[in-house]
Order: sequence, then C-alpha cells, then structure tokens
Amino acid sequence: MVWGERSQVSENSLFRFIDLVFDGNQGLYYLLSSYQVTGLFHYDLESRYEKRLFHKNDFMPYKMDFSPARREFVACCHEHDGSANLTLLNVEGKVKHSLTAGDSRDSHPTFHPGEPSLIFYQTSGITRNADGVMLSISPESVNAMDLESGKITELLDDPAYDYLSPKADESGNLYCIRRPYRSSHITMWQRLTEVLLFPIHFLVAIVGFINLFNHLFGNKAQKAGGPDEKQPNPQKHIHVFGEAINLAKVLKAQNKPDKISLVPKTYELICLTTEGEITVIAHNVCSFDILADGSLVYSNGFKVQHTSSGNAKTIFKHDIIEFIKATPYS
Repeated sequence: MVWGERSQVSENSLFRFIDLVFDGNQGLYYLLSSYQVTGLFHYDLESRYEKRLFHKNDFMPYKMDFSPARREFVACCHEHDGSANLTLLNVEGKVKHSLTAGDSRDSHPTFHPGEPSLIFYQTSGITRNADGVMLSISPESVNAMDLESGKITELLDDPAYDYLSPKADESGNLYCIRRPYRSSHITMWQRLTEVLLFPIHFLVAIVGFINLFNHLFGNKAQKAGGPDEKQPNPQKHIHVFGEAINLAKVLKAQNKPDKISLVPKTYELICLTTEGEITVIAHNVCSFDILADGSLVYSNGFKVQHTSSGNAKTIFKHDIIEFIKATPYS
C-alpha cells in the first residue's frame, strides 16, 4: 500500500534497503529501492507507523545521512552518466538544493555529530574519452564541506589509496576505510590482449550457447519421468564500494569460519585524529559505525565486532552482512 493503491509490483521485482538513518527521536528513515523506483520512508518505533515521504523513478538517492539538529538530509544522488553529486533535502524529503556538481562521484555523506553544519564525504574524479565514455575513476579522497560558507577542505588524499565511507565522532576524530587504489583504466597491452584472445572467447561463447540449448530443449525428453538433478547455483557477486566480490570464491573458505571475510586484509579501518595522525584499527573491514560512547562496531561481511579501548570482541555472526548501522536508541 505504501507504493499507492494503483501500483502493481511484478513478482520478479526485488526491493532492497539501500540505506537507513535514525531521526534522533525513536524513529528511523530508510531508502527502499527496486533500482527502477526508489522511496524514502519514515518509521516510528513506538507507534509502529510507517510513512512514505516520496517514491520516484527519476531520482536515484543512494547513501544518505540525517541531522536532527538541522532537520535535513544530505544524500548522494546518481546521475545517468555515471557521476554522483550531493543533494540537501528537508525533513519531508523535498530537494532544497545541490551541494556539489561536475563530472565526479561524491558519495557517502555524513554530518559531523558535534557540528551539524559540517559534512564529510568521499569523492573521486572521472576520466572520459572524446565520446563521453567513462574510462577510469581517480582514487577516492575525503573532503569536508561547511554548509554555511560552502568551503570545501580536503582531508585525506593519496594516489595509492582509496578512502571510503568517512564518519566523525563527537570529538572530531575521522574514521574511514582505506584500501589500495586499483586503476580501472584499460592499457594498450590489455586492449591488444583482448584482440588476440577474441577468437578463443568467441569459440567459448558458441560452445556455451550449444550447451545451454541442449540443456533447455534436448535434455527435457531424456529426463522425463526421472529424478531431477540438483543444478548448481550460478556464481553470485556482491558489490562493496564499487568492487565486485565473487561470493563463490569467498565461501570456499567456510572450512575456516574464523578467517572467512568478504573483503581482503587490505581493507583497513583507520582513524585520522584531530592532531592529524593516522592509526589502523582493524583489517578486513567492509562496514563500520560509531556508537554514542565513541566506541566502534565493524564487520568483515560475516561477523560484527565491537572495539573499545583497543579490545575487540565478536557480537554476532551472519551469512552476509553488507553494511551495519549502530542504533542510538536503547
């Protein structure tokens, strides 16, 4: 009903929670999307009442944050050309104005909990060819923006690393995930290799088509009346900060449950202190959040750990944990 009485949802439509933030008053906001239409909702935890603020198919917000002090959202909005910019919305989800523009990808914005006029976000530049086709993405850096003055300050930038999902605590210490930068630019050698291997790829595609044709039409009569063989699940991938993770390969490590991780060791949770020092807190981190007391919770994709004063302990485990959010409510 929240999508409207006249709307009909296909059985094949997959709706997912894109992001979730708390309103500071026993409620939460969340984005629900089918990748064709996206809706922003508010849910009151006491009354259990859900309110739809909007749903649109021409507005693609992704990561967002909400400031109870300002009564405003800041959201990352994707464009059709692959760029992404930050937008400020009011408490009802109506767009106030754009904060960033240009051929870049600005994402994962968060408000400073102690200074609501200050936001942090990750940003990267886009390289295109003469036809406007995206060729590569520059390393992700972290910026701070003052909403009152419009001033932007670069906080973390290194050509060897990506700095992802920045968040600050009450004291102003900045936390984020750091990983080695891998250029997506295709070199001349890679292009030459693709040309030389094209005949092989073409033959493999033909063989695959023949096998699929036989499976769909030729094997039905042979298997009629007999037991169905269990078909293996196709390879599945999950995207973590734009990088495709092959779950089939990751899950092979299930025989070592204590060491299994969705991301490699090079995904580090780091802290940039107010004095400008960088310290590494944990490895194999794909998501994290900051609790009200300043301690941290973080996940490697299969378990969530809590760390305080340098001591880490596992809170719980699950099959796949894409992102975590720490609740301020008891």
